Amino acid sequence: WSVNGGYIAAASLRVAGAVSEKIKPVSLAINFIRMVKPGPATAKCSVIASTIAADLLEVQVSQADKLCAISQIWVAEPKEGPIQRLSRMPLVPHPEELKTLEQIMDPEEDPPAAFWSIYEQHPINRIESKKRINRDPRILRWFRCKDISPDDAFLNSSQPLPIIDTMGLAAAWEPQDEPFLTKQSPTLSLFVNFFDEIPQSGWVLCDSRCLQAGNGVVSTHVDIWSHRGQLVAAGNSQMFVKTGGGTYVRQAED
Repeated sequence: WSVNGGYIAAASLRVAGAVSEKIKPVSLAINFIRMVKPGPATAKCSVIASTIAADLLEVQVSQADKLCAISQIWVAEPKEGPIQRLSRMPLVPHPEELKTLEQIMDPEEDPPAAFWSIYEQHPINRIESKKRINRDPRILRWFRCKDISPDDAFLNSSQPLPIIDTMGLAAAWEPQDEPFLTKQSPTLSLFVNFFDEIPQSGWVLCDSRCLQAGNGVVSTHVDIWSHRGQLVAAGNSQMFVKTGGGTYVRQAED
């Protein structure tokens, strides 16, 4: 397996924050060209456009002199303007009312990948591996980000990027009688809008959905909410998925 695409996006965002004098990330669009393997890599940041209000930066990530990912990132200075919060967070239990992922996992299940260690996870609608009864390609799960800094908006905004990159694919598993085995699932593109700050508690709700799957491509959407009900970020991704054989996504039932 290669380095998680969300981590590459997070690193790119941190690089943009180090170059720009603006203090708030607005959006990130990243295209992945080839896998990044664990080990040294290089990030090069250039300013495409700069105004008093906002900067557009491009970050190129390379490894062994080969281009691996290109991202374009808007960053801005906070300005006065209209405030509307029209979206509504799903009604779910508070994270502290729920068991942790480790407490509800089947002993026979493989442990989570190592990159999940930076989060505490409290699933809401997780289906036991031997009881595939969920026909809704959607996952609701609380995550607690463990590395929150009130003084670093780029660090805070980078925290949910691995969640947005990964949990949409997990939602595609939900309608299956048997979870499909992924040989490869490289992300092609990831687009994220940043709205609000992650609270100091670190708790965020992930609402991930598989929008469509076919011809080896899975399309997903993920909303990230604070425990106060404010939309923190929202992202869409497209990824290639190569399975161990058979049909890996069935049309959701009405």
